[in-house]
Amino acid sequence: MHHLIIRRTINTPGKVDAREVFVKESDALAELLTARGDTVETCSLNELTPPQILARYTRQDTVSVFGHGWPRRCEGLPRRKRGAYEVAQWMRASGCEFLNLFACSCANADHKRGCFTRWVAEHCHKIDHTAQVFGHECSGHATWNPKARYYWTTPAGGVTTSKLWDPDVQGWKERAGFRERLKTDQEYRLLIPFIFED
Repeated sequence: MHHLIIRRTINTPGKVDAREVFVKESDALAELLTARGDTVETCSLNELTPPQILARYTRQDTVSVFGHGWPRRCEGLPRRKRGAYEVAQWMRASGCEFLNLFACSCANADHKRGCFTRWVAEHCHKIDHTAQVFGHECSGHATWNPKARYYWTTPAGGVTTSKLWDPDVQGWKERAGFRERLKTDQEYRLLIPFIFED
């Protein structure tokens, strides 16, 4: 498989977010994917604009973004509903079936003004592209955040969604152990978006 990793490489003023989180975690994901025999390309969202990224990278099976996020946008990608449409078109044209947003709040399905991951999935469905979109429902660490959601889209099945961790199903008692595993098991937390790969 061919993977593209888009990441913030320059710290936000006053923080060490890029150096301590986005770069370290994306480097570790690249190593894990390369160890499987896959090809990995990495680009900096601080060096290319979203339109430049979409124009430059045209063949990949997966895209993983490590950066900041909000309910209606993710760093490194075009923003809002129009941007989600552009991302869906790019995914179909490039053969990308997995979009993994290691960014805050991009999968906040309850936000009154919209949800970026849902928009991407809905647009993929409208253009008959099978895809999985993964993102976080709230703010938190880029890879330790247990509040994450998957969106799946198929031409025949429409758009479906599921939480990574649903306290109504799994229960709150097990949540502490799950959160601890996310913090301590880097391979586990980085490969969670790929568990449905087959």
